[in-house]
Amino acid sequence: MNITSLIALQRFRGIGYKRVLKVAHEVPSDFNGFKEYVGFKFSRDEAETRHAWDQALQIIEQCENLRIRPVAVTDQTSYPKRLYSMDSKKPNPPVLYVKGSIDALHFDSLVISIIGTRHPTENGIRVAYDFGRFAAHNHIPVVSGLAYGCDANGHIGCLEHGGIAVAVMAHGLDMVYPPEHLSLADQIVEQNGCLVSEYPPGVPITRWSFVDRDRLQSGLSDSVIVIQTGKKGGTHHTAKFAKNQGRRIFCVQPTIDESRHPAVAGTYDIIQYQDAKWISMPEQLFSMIGNQTEYGNQTDSRQEQLQLGF
Repeated sequence: MNITSLIALQRFRGIGYKRVLKVAHEVPSDFNGFKEYVGFKFSRDEAETRHAWDQALQIIEQCENLRIRPVAVTDQTSYPKRLYSMDSKKPNPPVLYVKGSIDALHFDSLVISIIGTRHPTENGIRVAYDFGRFAAHNHIPVVSGLAYGCDANGHIGCLEHGGIAVAVMAHGLDMVYPPEHLSLADQIVEQNGCLVSEYPPGVPITRWSFVDRDRLQSGLSDSVIVIQTGKKGGTHHTAKFAKNQGRRIFCVQPTIDESRHPAVAGTYDIIQYQDAKWISMPEQLFSMIGNQTEYGNQTDSRQEQLQLGF
């Protein structure tokens, strides 16, 4: 497996995801072959190549020490199949970093993302929790960004009822942001879920990494549930990515009392511009996207495997 080669390619300036993905299956896995390949293909000299290779080896060592698993796009057994259908304008990462159970990324049945504002109403907090609880009871993994508000409460509802959660991070997995959610992140890993990032350890948060994180949230899901959102915020990015990726998008119908609240003002825009549909309660999911038995039966064996530690 050429995991070292792919990480090393990403260390070069001027070689982005699209170029790495284009050559991912042909780049050699040994240093001498890699050196000759990048010298011919990308006109890189030996010193620059050695530096990139050494950086890749350091990253792999860090991952081993932190119990993080780097997964190459060429590893079709471990790399999440849903990410192969990412929007070409924002392609899937050549290397994905996973902490926890990688099986959480390989459910063959329904996976949902629960997202929304960091400042929901009291009802929004309850609804996010209820969707997480419903997902757990029906063996549906919950993907989110571990952010304050809707994201965290969706995860809490899922975890408190024995469900599987996946948190997509906007930084290297040597840290947790926000730091107040460190225990929540630990619980996700302990309950057979995982933390996911496209960044190696040591990479800090940037303004744009949150946007990149948003596309992975939808990319790892089949349906995106918007609990509440204002006129601006990362939820709009996730919804836009979801539409481009062909994912289903649902917005929770505001109550009459909430209809003019700033926390829900953006849901109307997502309904209008991102081909989303209204949903009032979690139980509607199956009637809107499929039969409960169809999804539930398909997940039982996978759920048993996770509980047994496979």
